[in-house]
Amino acid sequence: MEFIGWILVILAVACLALSAWRFITLRSRATTVLLRRFPAKSLNSWRHGAIRYNTELVYFYKLRSIAPRADLVIDRKNVVVKAHRTPTAQEFEIMPRGTRITQILVGDRSYEIASDRRGIMALISWLEAAPDVRQEKVDHRALAQRVGRARQQG
Repeated sequence: MEFIGWILVILAVACLALSAWRFITLRSRATTVLLRRFPAKSLNSWRHGAIRYNTELVYFYKLRSIAPRADLVIDRKNVVVKAHRTPTAQEFEIMPRGTRITQILVGDRSYEIASDRRGIMALISWLEAAPDVRQEKVDHRALAQRVGRARQQG
């Protein structure tokens, strides 16, 4: 019986350590947001968390999760901004004043992200800085061959 008690204590300490590590590492390098799948069934579907930007990916970490990995990973090449809105009266009860909500489409899934003005501006800037997936890729070999032919003819 004492063995089971020690196992429970070790598990509790491990969970506490993971929570502290996640909080400390994310707090300084992430933007605080609320996120939910859209369309949502209720006000309770909002999840508090933080997003951290990478070159091509954004990582969403739920506030109440102790997993060391991100709870949602979004590739910015697959994101389309659909709409912006202000929170409803009910949503203002769980969100700070000045919060804006942006609806995005990621593949075939739709999400709403709520954050302050700076957080939404950072998200939009990050998305707009991405190269368009429809952008034509430069074939460097074909370009070099054309330059070589032009030099031979000229």
